[in-house]
Amino acid sequence: MSSRLADEREQFKKECSVLNSSVAELTQKLEHCENERSNLNQTKQELKTMIVHLEKDKEALSSQLEENWKLIKNIEPFRDVLDNFQMEKKFLLERDKYTSEQMERLTKEAIKNMGQQNHRQKVKYVETLKKITPVIATTQCDSSKMTQTPGEPRIPFKGKKCCLNLSACAQYALAYSFSL
Repeated sequence: MSSRLADEREQFKKECSVLNSSVAELTQKLEHCENERSNLNQTKQELKTMIVHLEKDKEALSSQLEENWKLIKNIEPFRDVLDNFQMEKKFLLERDKYTSEQMERLTKEAIKNMGQQNHRQKVKYVETLKKITPVIATTQCDSSKMTQTPGEPRIPFKGKKCCLNLSACAQYALAYSFSL
């Protein structure tokens, strides 16, 4: 009987040690789960605050978008005028660039012509230039009067050439030496 009791006692000790080790494992798992739970709760709080911030940003962006649409609706009647103004501005800048290129070319041409002529030819050339100058001045004046108000371009612009070809006018005047 005593051996039986000793065997039972040994068996109970083994069962107790197994139960104690399983209790220790379960306690460890419980602590791990509680840590995960606290991490998840913290993440949940962070996500809630992020949602609140995102909703505020969404409201701000939607109000800004609505304000932009109102501004676009207010500008819409003037869109054609603005587009025409931009188109004419571009046209005038290109024409001004073309005119300055033509003037530079004519100046170089005049300098070249002045250097290769005798005195009598130089005098005749200067007289011709004096006659052409008022024509060019009136053409420039008329051109500036036409472009003083915004709207559709008043002078047709084809490609990179302006319809007011100053070099052609000067060459014509030089070739035919017309008097005004």
